[in-house]
Amino acid sequence: MDWPQPMRQVSVDLDAKEATVAGGAKAMDVCTAIAACGLAAVTGYTGGSKGMAGILLGGGYGALTTRFGLATDSLIAAEVVLADGQLVTADESQNARNILAVLKPSPNTNVAGAQQLAFHNAHQVD
Repeated sequence: MDWPQPMRQVSVDLDAKEATVAGGAKAMDVCTAIAACGLAAVTGYTGGSKGMAGILLGGGYGALTTRFGLATDSLIAAEVVLADGQLVTADESQNARNILAVLKPSPNTNVAGAQQLAFHNAHQVD
């Protein structure tokens, strides 16, 4: 699915080596945004056409996995829509059980929106 540009936005924080990735962003959107900053992402073997949210839900095996882990290992936080419609941020310190629901989805779990991801220095990829 080709989402409108606001749903594919990637906001990079160079100091933290992190980015907030909108729910509709594709792997290529992420790679394009961070490559100019000298960073690399674990995005799986997608050719850039798959959505980052889907890659994260599936683990995200790719060329950088042996060096940096799965794409899911880069997940810092996610916006999660709970069953009652409430939007919360889930990370290790708040709503931690909901971050597990993002990583291990089932038919009765939450819906994830934007994700916050960690990245790696591109010079480490050589």
